[in-house]
Amino acid sequence: PADGDFDTDGLANLLEYVFGSSPSDPSSTNLPHSSIQEGQYLAVTYERLTGTELTLTIQFSDDLKTWSSDPAGIQTVSIITNGLTETVTVREISPISNRKLRFLRLVAEAQ
Repeated sequence: PADGDFDTDGLANLLEYVFGSSPSDPSSTNLPHSSIQEGQYLAVTYERLTGTELTLTIQFSDDLKTWSSDPAGIQTVSIITNGLTETVTVREISPISNRKLRFLRLVAEAQ
């Protein structure tokens, strides 16, 4: 099942698939990583498998309770094609200096 974790590495099968890692190999992980760009913008970089019917959505929150996926708040910095995967970097439009706390997450959904 998509929400199962066949290799028991803590990452659901659907996420392993969409990030281009193997759901049957616990040493195969390809997790997104966050960074601060230009000293002021919260960013996330992740691999995604191309040619799938999956949608990855960036969501952001100040409190981990209320999440927004307004595309006007996110800017795509780069997309680099690596054969069957792409390396994607996105960042928030607003600088982090405007907030005490800020969180980003990726949500994967099958269409």
